[in-house]
Amino acid sequence: MARCRSPVPGPALTAGIGGVLLAAGAVGFLVARRRMTRFVA
Repeated sequence: MARCRSPVPGPALTAGIGGVLLAAGAVGFLVARRRMTRFVA
């Protein structure tokens, strides 16, 4: 990670990782719920 030009790399990086994890969690939750409804129905 050689981004020395950005003024605040720490908070931006944390926010980016948090956003990615949140999106992945939401997608995983939706996929799991769809699979569960498929198995039940």
